[in-house]
Formats: sequence, structure tokens, C-alpha cells
Amino acid sequence: MGMLRKPTLPCGNGLVGQPDYGSWATTWPALGEFVASAVWEDGSPRIPGTLMVLFDQGLWKLWLHDRSSNLSSFVSGHSPDQVFGRAEECLRASSLEWRSDRKSSGGRTK
Repeated sequence: MGMLRKPTLPCGNGLVGQPDYGSWATTWPALGEFVASAVWEDGSPRIPGTLMVLFDQGLWKLWLHDRSSNLSSFVSGHSPDQVFGRAEECLRASSLEWRSDRKSSGGRTK
């Protein structure tokens, strides 16, 4: 395939500032803000969310995790554009179906 490259270390400049959303600023602004924004509208600190992309049984799936509230939501679609579009719309409309994180049953063992 040749599209993936091993990152050269160190990664990043160590500075925390305004994230660069790139094309997401116009295409998926709510997703970009969910994943990267470290402040709420009122300026108080915020733990940025997590976004994971999966392809499972013929469907594209996004897992969104609100780390500050310990809530998760899944969105699925038949193409990357469809699933990202649905997630964007649901974030904007505050219509995602959020579920509480499962309680750990003792954690991992070494």
C-alpha cells in the first residue's frame, strides 16, 4: 500500500494552543471541536473528546467518547462521508445517543 509512514520522533512541538482543524474547520467543524478543543465556550478547561474510526461487517463506524462526562456514542454509515456527516449533524443538533461508560471489573492484569 505504501500510504502509512512511521512517525519521526519527537512528534509535535510540545506547545498547547489553538488546534489547527485543517479542512475539518469547514467540512466537520463540530467533530473537530469535539476532538481537539481544550476549552468550553465560557473559557473553562475541557478534556478533549476521543474519536475512533472502525470498519465492521460492511459498515463504517465512529466511536465518540466524551472523556469529561464518561459517555460514549456510536454512529454508523455505508461510507466515510456518510458516517462523518451523520456524526457532524448529530453533534450540532445534540442528538447523539450517549451511553455511560462501563464500570471496570478490576482492570487489566500484568
